[in-house]
Amino acid sequence: MRWARQDESSRGPQLEPVLQAVRCHFLAPHFLQEQVRNCALVKNHPKCCDYLSKVIQDLTLHKRYSCCLERLPNVPSILYVAGGYLRRSLSTIECFSAVSQRWSVLPNLPLERSGPGGVFLQGLLYVVGGRVLRPPRDFGEDVSTVHCFDPATKQWSEKCSMGVPRHRLGVAVLDGMLYAVAGSHGTNCLSSVERYDPAKDEWTNIASLSKPRYGLGTAVVRRWLYAIGGCNSTEKFGIVERYHPETDKWEAVSSLHIPRSGAGTVALGKYIYVIGGYDGRGQVSSVERYDTDTDTWHPVAPLKYRRSALSAAVLGGKIYALGGYDGQEYLSTVEVYDPDRDEWTVGPSMPSCKSGHASCTSPAPCLLHRVM
Repeated sequence: MRWARQDESSRGPQLEPVLQAVRCHFLAPHFLQEQVRNCALVKNHPKCCDYLSKVIQDLTLHKRYSCCLERLPNVPSILYVAGGYLRRSLSTIECFSAVSQRWSVLPNLPLERSGPGGVFLQGLLYVVGGRVLRPPRDFGEDVSTVHCFDPATKQWSEKCSMGVPRHRLGVAVLDGMLYAVAGSHGTNCLSSVERYDPAKDEWTNIASLSKPRYGLGTAVVRRWLYAIGGCNSTEKFGIVERYHPETDKWEAVSSLHIPRSGAGTVALGKYIYVIGGYDGRGQVSSVERYDTDTDTWHPVAPLKYRRSALSAAVLGGKIYALGGYDGQEYLSTVEVYDPDRDEWTVGPSMPSCKSGHASCTSPAPCLLHRVM
């Protein structure tokens, strides 16, 4: 926009093709709506208004936009693993570089926790909720606290707590907001969902799931937020719901073939992968892939080793399944899935065994970019 404002008479007519190169389909609809309403430069050029209005419509209708593929970061990405459980709740933070194929240890969480959620939002790692368990002194306390880690400065800060404590919740980022989905609080199984606005440091309640559950997976594809599987105290679920932010409603879609809780869940392209977990009889190695275009689930290559309470993340176009519990031992092992070959291989193990941890990825921090 600054480029066009410097010489609007000659550059203004070129603004529409410039906007198309900006990849507006990856911006939040509410941000684009503000530009259409308030940006004088856009309002002065009807073709720009028409183009942005079409993008907003595509986004709110969850349409495919294959003409505008998501780019890989131009700097290496880092995989982060936060918290977890190994005979007690953990405060460790470990990170893995796909370039060096090495793990390293970062400053500990301010509060140890197992079963937290973890996401990157605006370049910061958010670790949300979980349980503080310090046996044999107590049976654990579920927490609502949110801690935020800046990879550039390696400093932790505390953000506004959720409205209720949540253990084994699902978390995701949609339109620049952080969503905390269901989970458990003590003996209570939750269906409630909260949304965090980082600009306001504030949580807001939104529509609840149809069924209370914990140990569920979450993923976002084309601005749909999916809540997948999970359990209560008596049964495992295969149910899948998705959330529409414009209507504040959840709707049911096709269920998993195998009901499960404690699975690793990631989105990659138009697909959602649900990896391992616990089916009520034991840990499983099976993996299901959901096609968001056709609303169908299909099996893909299973893990080499069965595991539940694992975490999963996407790094360099491949899926990493990390740690977990195999029914007898806590694991540090890592498996890496290549979607092009439909094949799992063994990756570098984590520095320590754990289950019930959070994982997510982000481009490597750059202090120069932060200063500029």
